[in-house]
Amino acid sequence: MAPTSCRHCETKQGPPGQPGSPGPQGPRGPVGYPGTAGLRGYPGPPGRQGSQGIKGSKGEGDTGLPGPPGPPGLPGIRGADGEARRGPPGIQGQSGMPGIPGKRGPPGPAGVCDMSLCYQAYSLRQDRFSKGPNS
Repeated sequence: MAPTSCRHCETKQGPPGQPGSPGPQGPRGPVGYPGTAGLRGYPGPPGRQGSQGIKGSKGEGDTGLPGPPGPPGLPGIRGADGEARRGPPGIQGQSGMPGIPGKRGPPGPAGVCDMSLCYQAYSLRQDRFSKGPNS
C-alpha cells in the first residue's frame, strides 16, 4: 500500500544503463531490383598461334625489273701456255741525256819542234818581224 501523505516528487533523468544483448536474426527480405551493367574487364593474354595454311596458287603478272649485279666471282684456273710469235720491232727510242764530262787526262810527252815548219809560217805572213806563228 502506498502512503497517503506523499509529497509530490520531481522527475530527474538518470544515467543510461548498460547495452543489452543482440536480438535474434530477422526474416530474409524480398529480392532486390536487378543491377546495372558493370565496367568492361581487362583484355586477356594472347592466344596460341594457329597452324600454317595451305600454299596458294601461282599469281599472274609481268616480269619485274632485273636486280643489281652480283659480286665478282672467283678467278678461274690457269690456262695452258700458248704459242707465241715474235712481234715486229718497236720504234727507235729517243736519245738519252748527255753524259757527265770526263776527267782531264795526264799531260802528254814533250813535243819536238821541227823548225822547217816555222820557216814556212814566217814566209807567208805580212809582218816579218813577228815572234812566231801564234802571235
